[in-house]
Amino acid sequence: MIFEQIVTGGCQSYLVACEASRAAVLIDPELSQIDRYLGLAHQQGVTIR
Repeated sequence: MIFEQIVTGGCQSYLVACEASRAAVLIDPELSQIDRYLGLAHQQGVTIR
């Protein structure tokens, strides 16, 4: 399991992914941070579903 906490302003978001399937989800994302989330997913080698 991949688990990343992303601190943004007043919100904390999380990227959670399966190492086997490389599928990921975002929990409590902030729309203004989409590029940051996509970059992190790319860095981890996962796809946000």
